[in-house]
Amino acid sequence: MPTDKWHVGHIQDAEHGGAPVYSNVRPEHARCSNRSGGKRAAQIVNARRRNQSNTSKGIRDL
Repeated sequence: MPTDKWHVGHIQDAEHGGAPVYSNVRPEHARCSNRSGGKRAAQIVNARRRNQSNTSKGIRDL
């Protein structure tokens, strides 16, 4: 694994109350980091699309 690529990942993400401090980060395998980041990005994009679709249909979020 010495030739594997690593990223710095948060133990608790900021959106869930994690602080931007060294004690809240750990090494993450690049492949795993990219995989989890892709899922989160997809959630954000899909939520925006649902809101835009609902707005165009006259449906409001409560």
